[in-house]
Amino acid sequence: MSRSRYPLFHCAAGLLWLALGLILCAQAVLAQAQASKARPGARPERPGAGMANVLEDQGRELLLRKEYQAARAFYEWSARVDPGNAAAYFGRAMAWVGLGRDTLAVDDFERALELGEPPAGVLFNLALVHQRLGDPLAAEQAYTQAVLADSQFIAAYLNRGVLRLRLGKAEEARVDFELLDALRPERPLFIHLHGLTLGLLGRHPEAAADFTRVIALNPGYPRIYASRARARYESGDVAGAVDDLSIAITRAPDDGELYLTRGIALFRQGRGRAALADVSRAAELALDPAHAHLVRGRMLAALRLYPAAVEEFDAAAAAAGTSPGPPFERGIARFDMRDFERAVEDFTHTLGLDPAHADALLNRAAAQYRLQRIDLSCADWALGCERRIEAACRLRQKHCAEIGETRP
Repeated sequence: MSRSRYPLFHCAAGLLWLALGLILCAQAVLAQAQASKARPGARPERPGAGMANVLEDQGRELLLRKEYQAARAFYEWSARVDPGNAAAYFGRAMAWVGLGRDTLAVDDFERALELGEPPAGVLFNLALVHQRLGDPLAAEQAYTQAVLADSQFIAAYLNRGVLRLRLGKAEEARVDFELLDALRPERPLFIHLHGLTLGLLGRHPEAAADFTRVIALNPGYPRIYASRARARYESGDVAGAVDDLSIAITRAPDDGELYLTRGIALFRQGRGRAALADVSRAAELALDPAHAHLVRGRMLAALRLYPAAVEEFDAAAAAAGTSPGPPFERGIARFDMRDFERAVEDFTHTLGLDPAHADALLNRAAAQYRLQRIDLSCADWALGCERRIEAACRLRQKHCAEIGETRP
């Protein structure tokens, strides 16, 4: 039975870089949504609508200047003068977002939808708020409603795809990125995301083809050589992976992860001295002691020196505090050394720090399965299936049809 785990080259770093771009994209969309509020044509004729519209316009100007408290007051005044003014509730919701009052923003977004505010932009911003509130499934649903309202809504597809990756729903994310490529052909970001998703699905030669396509469009695209290196490595082209990583290092000479991943590839080539030099350099470049221990632990685990890797992950956990990375990595190492009991403990610890950690949930189920605790495995797969993690649904259907499921 296969199990989910972080890939050797840890594409999470690339996804985090992309997430930063998404945040900037989202902010641009928010500003655009506000700037486009002055729609052409006459506004509805309702009692008090004229004064309400004047107040709404003032609120919009204040919102664009990030004077959120004052903007909230004007939008609130507008809503009082004309309770049917949907735009006033939408504007006040945006002011609440700026003030960090997300729960109140949700109420106003929903009120704006009830009153007939054009739904796509409202739903998109509602999804962003649900993400900030830690409810990714509600966010995914809101993004889906947004694209149903506007089938050309690029930012909604993009954010939903990345969110689905976070939820472990790689196949559904792949569909989002294919739709983006169809809507906006030849955009390196969308092709790169599609390739990363294919890699998560184990379709490494296809992923490498996507990354080669990105390089043809924009040879300077960030981290693209590192992404293609991973796909080549997983496809068995270790020499090609080393070549790509060497190019990536010339572009980002202070990126310790690149040295670590090239070191792993060099070890596989039998070039031990060069590999050790890369790993040492990766540890030197680590941003903090916890990261340095993680670097060494990953290398030792790749060499199957599991007890030594566990010691490094222990040290990383002590230094990193509440980060879910060290206990997850330690769980993977213990799983590989067949210490399933303590692997379960590590994955449970990881889920305590990050309840949405799909890989930890699937690996805990796999460890429980090795311990013949099928009911507990089924409970984890049921939870994963509720989160629409496809692998969890398949495993549940395969192994749990004839037993009762209980939650741990």
